[in-house]
Parts: sequence; structure tokens; C-alpha cells
Amino acid sequence: MGKLVDFKDAAITMEFKMHSFYSSMASKVQSQRARDLLRFLAGEELEHSRFIDRLTSVKTDTEMLNHAFSEAGDIMGYLVDDLLARTKLSHTFEDETAILKLALQSEEEARIFYSKLHDLVQDLRLKAQVRILMDYEDDHMKKLGVVLNVLMKERGGKAPE
Repeated sequence: MGKLVDFKDAAITMEFKMHSFYSSMASKVQSQRARDLLRFLAGEELEHSRFIDRLTSVKTDTEMLNHAFSEAGDIMGYLVDDLLARTKLSHTFEDETAILKLALQSEEEARIFYSKLHDLVQDLRLKAQVRILMDYEDDHMKKLGVVLNVLMKERGGKAPE
């Protein structure tokens, strides 16, 4: 059952790193709108970690689950390492639009991970739970996109695509 625990630990680590990233970046932005969103997202990441902790309690074929988590876990390792590098990089950012773009990119990559896991998992109940995680990431991307658009327009810049 080692692969299952590895996935769970890596996924929870990723969510905690996102929490730390959002908390740290909230103190760097000037816009109250951006600060409120980053603080909100920080709290959501803690909720996601609790949700992931419950994912593995689903009764299913252990071999199949280990295989799916192992396959998706390769992506997870990259994401966790990349997020650590981004967090370090983000501390050098002063422009809040750059911070929000970095956050948006992080959410997009987490979405890709969960999408890959969704494709690999066969158990319908677990698939539905992973879909919820995908939806969380989609929601975060939408919220970040809206705030980023508003900030860019307020500053006379072009809104991101």
C-alpha cells in the first residue's frame, strides 16, 4: 500500500505548500481584492488537504488504486518540486499581477494532475471524489482570473487571455 500513502502524502504536501504560498503572497499584494482572494484560497487549500486525506478511505481494488496513484504520482512529484521553486521565486515579486499569474499557473498544473489521476482511476466513487478536486482547481482558476482581469484593467494593462 506504499504507493497509496506516497500519493496521499504528496498531494497533501502540495495543498499545504499552496496554503503557505497564498498566505505569504497575501501579505505582499496592495489590492484588498487580491489580498482577500489569496487569504480565501489559503483557507481552501487546508480544506483540500482534509478532503484528500479522506480520499484513500474509499473501498476499492488496492492494486488498481496503487497503479493509478503511482502513475499520477510521477506528475505530483514534479508539481511539488515546481511549487517549492515557484514559492521561492514569488518572494522576489513585487507586482501583484505577477503573483496572481504565478498562482493561476500553479492552480492549472494542479488541475492537470487531478485530471490525470481522474483518467487513471476506475472506481466510480473515487473518480467522483477526484472530480471534486478538479472542480476546486477550476473554481480557483476562475476566481484568480477575475481578480487578475480587474487589476489589469484598473492599471490600464491588457487582461490575460
